[in-house]
Amino acid sequence: MIHIKNYLNFLNEGNIPSLTVSIEELLELLAETIDVFEMFKIDEDQVKITDDIEKLYENNRFNEKLKKNDLKKGKLEDTTYDETLLNADTSLKFFFIYKKSEMQLEEPKFIILQYNKNNVKSQILSYTNKDSINSFYEKLTDAVVELSNGKETYLYKTTNGGNNWEMKNVQMENDEMKSELDKDQLQALINKKNLKFVK
Repeated sequence: MIHIKNYLNFLNEGNIPSLTVSIEELLELLAETIDVFEMFKIDEDQVKITDDIEKLYENNRFNEKLKKNDLKKGKLEDTTYDETLLNADTSLKFFFIYKKSEMQLEEPKFIILQYNKNNVKSQILSYTNKDSINSFYEKLTDAVVELSNGKETYLYKTTNGGNNWEMKNVQMENDEMKSELDKDQLQALINKKNLKFVK
């Protein structure tokens, strides 16, 4: 979850600050790197999939190895079409690997991913899952800001990359400071009420 700091940077701007996450920050959340090809004994040269996660996802040998190891894959996700906080120059494709006996609501064992930054693809990267996968999703999509008019402070949270905002201290809701705002409504409030970002 991102908390906006650098109060002085935003004090005179009167705009919603840029809420972005770099791919490097996101990858810091993940645990030990593993070699997915070595782990599942896949001949990288033979299957020709090291440079494209979609090819790996669809590859018969890879899927057979998962089954033999009592594992299954989740859905292939692509941030290109999602509302996230990733820097505009970066997109990410990823999927999770679970124990075959577990529901996909449970924690995955591994995460396989590939990112594209400045139109350059990374290698396919593989990690063990050390933490709640919610931390990964929160880093991708969530942020909290504090707005102040000098007397009162309002906390708003986004879970979709800054497009919609929900008040956390709902007891302070009033006719203007509503419990739910989209980004244009939030910007209009900042302009009208002279609200400042304090955190």
